[in-house]
Amino acid sequence: MCMRCLGFSQGGRRLNRPPWSVVCGPWSVVSWSCGLVVLLCLVSGCGKSGSPAPAQTAAQSPVIARIHWLGKDGVAADTNSAGLMRFWRQIETARLEAQTLDKIAAFLARPQDTLSSTSSNTAPSSIQYPTSSIRPLLDDLVLSESYLELRQFSANQPPESVLAIRLNDARAALWQSNSPILAEAITNLLSDHGPQTTTAVSRFTFHVSRLSPWSLLTLSSSSSSPLLSEIQSRIQSNRSPLPTDWLSPHPSHSQNEPGGLVQTNFWLEGDLDLAKMTTLHAPSSDPRTVFPILPLVTLRIFGDGDSVRTRGEFTFPQSLGMALPPWIVPTNLITRALVGFTSVRGLGPLLASFQHSSISASQPSPSNPSNQPSAPDIFHLLSSSVPQAFFWDDGRLPLYNYFALASDQASNLFSVLAPALIQTVNPLLHSSYGSFAFETNNPNKLVWNGVPHFTPFLQVVTNSANPTIQPSNSPASTQFLYGGFGPDFFVIRTNRSIPMEFLDHLALAPDLVYYDWERTGPRLSHWRYLDDVYRIIFDRQRLRVSDETLSYNWILNNLTNLTYAATEIKLADTNRLSFARKSSVGLTSIEMDLLANWLESPQFPAGLCSIMATNPAPLPATLQRLLDRRKEKAP
Repeated sequence: MCMRCLGFSQGGRRLNRPPWSVVCGPWSVVSWSCGLVVLLCLVSGCGKSGSPAPAQTAAQSPVIARIHWLGKDGVAADTNSAGLMRFWRQIETARLEAQTLDKIAAFLARPQDTLSSTSSNTAPSSIQYPTSSIRPLLDDLVLSESYLELRQFSANQPPESVLAIRLNDARAALWQSNSPILAEAITNLLSDHGPQTTTAVSRFTFHVSRLSPWSLLTLSSSSSSPLLSEIQSRIQSNRSPLPTDWLSPHPSHSQNEPGGLVQTNFWLEGDLDLAKMTTLHAPSSDPRTVFPILPLVTLRIFGDGDSVRTRGEFTFPQSLGMALPPWIVPTNLITRALVGFTSVRGLGPLLASFQHSSISASQPSPSNPSNQPSAPDIFHLLSSSVPQAFFWDDGRLPLYNYFALASDQASNLFSVLAPALIQTVNPLLHSSYGSFAFETNNPNKLVWNGVPHFTPFLQVVTNSANPTIQPSNSPASTQFLYGGFGPDFFVIRTNRSIPMEFLDHLALAPDLVYYDWERTGPRLSHWRYLDDVYRIIFDRQRLRVSDETLSYNWILNNLTNLTYAATEIKLADTNRLSFARKSSVGLTSIEMDLLANWLESPQFPAGLCSIMATNPAPLPATLQRLLDRRKEKAP
């Protein structure tokens, strides 16, 4: 493994053509198509009635979101996209991409209860928008360069947005004729039904304009859009709709002449103000008061030959109060044969800001007669008493996944969590899947008895530091809340310590908050197995899809193509975290697993409820070969 895999160059390499894009085909469809849905929903559903505010220039208005990406054609033309394009051009990826686009088009075109006129006395009618009018537009969103900007000019006016997409004249004509159907379908799909909806939607104008080679789709509450005017001015000056701070000087042009600024080598770049995005439905409130911990997010993605590089920043409105204690690695618990390792520290203050109750807040009630702490109580206890945590995948079998939470209150944590698991999980389990109970000869260990194929456990252990490999400023020993899905016999094997490379990397990065390393292919197979076990045991409806689904085959046929991924989050300032990743396709194994579930959800793309619908897990290669041999020997 290479611990230098996260190095990034400062600034982007200048190109003579427009470059940026999304990381991979299927999720590019999801991110842009659903992003357009969200945009139209926000613009059509928010804002208060009242007199318009005085006109302001676009430059004075706060940016809520701006996103720019190259599209599949632009990525393919980048010489640094060879690894990604090998993955994207596979037949399984192409089929999944086509299925995803078909589902989104059908979702947008399905009948909706809408008002046929602005009269409040008019009964709702069911309108079917033609899929054939929407589907080609989604193809362009995947293939072509585009830029989206969302701004709110004043507190008492709704935001307006402009989507600029690079199209030839033929495709531009198609968007001109079909995009109003798309806008109306999305607006009626996501708006609340009734007279108020009709009044709100009627306040907006939607129109398509052309400034070759760009087509500009504008949603605005007035007939003249200052945002549109600014973007048109950018195109005329720089031949690009991007803001000037996203461009670099052209080596052979003056910055003040047309074409004097060019884009860098980012495939995808975006700025998002999450606080403003979540408070669009209450424009008069201060988003920093309602959501004080939501950050400004910047994201940049580009290629590096066989890898995808990702970097970003999370800038919070206030200090995180984050202290980074010395790493206390459970060296005697972690084995050398790893396919995944994750470490995190110092997130207690940030996590604590998400909860609004304490462990002392629980009171006996009819639904909680034993004063059992609630989920927020447990969350508060963990965030306040666990300064760092470690997770690892042993690599030999899918169920050999473990965790260790370092805490001087490990015994107290166990005394709270163990009874909570017994009282909460056992009633959910079918009788054939056993139950949680304290070990007969060890009341400080919780085990899940009677469940076939794996042995979940939770216990408190003490880890002794090895001064030859542990950071010098670490304590001699500490307690860990230790658990996992596989057998716990590794706790007695002190000669199978964590690889030295991980310890060196942690010790040499004093500002490191989060580090994750994995062999993506094997770990993805393990996540699929754990995912499926969870559904079998807890999903009473057994919402399973067959192994013939495109997402399942997409994963199964790409396990060997996914190499390594490494992710770092560092404390860059008191209120700012920096993010960096190097990976095969931009996503880690658990992100790909969640994505596959979502794409196969019966409700896709309406929400992330796909966590209750899954695909069968790909078998590890050794088990698959064993089954194949048995089939060959069968009469």
